[in-house]
Amino acid sequence: MDEGAATLQKGIQELGDGSFQKFMSGTDRLIIAEFYMEGCEACAAMDPVYEELSREMSGDAAFVKVDARANIELALHYGVVATPTFLLFCRNQFLVDIVGVTNTTVLRNTIKDLIRHHQGCAAGKMTPFEQDGYG
Repeated sequence: MDEGAATLQKGIQELGDGSFQKFMSGTDRLIIAEFYMEGCEACAAMDPVYEELSREMSGDAAFVKVDARANIELALHYGVVATPTFLLFCRNQFLVDIVGVTNTTVLRNTIKDLIRHHQGCAAGKMTPFEQDGYG
């Protein structure tokens, strides 16, 4: 089930089964995808953090959300077993995941680290990346 892309908060798009792959194929930008479920308290706790980061970094990365319950096949395809799960991609290439409630600084620094490495990714030459979240 896919209603296409809808804009939630400024800079965050809601994607589904069909629109997710189309969106991924149509951009060279770093993509941060939050898989969430309605009624998930941990997801609700991360909403303000995700919105803040999308405002801060929308010039360098694309922020999207996917309802894992409504798009179960997509969630299973990417190995999402808990929500929230943040998956980071570049050029259809999975880079790293962050599962559950996480510290704002760790999430921010992980994204910033990937933005720094993004230039190589956009050119198709990804440099080794070690996720530490400490900047």
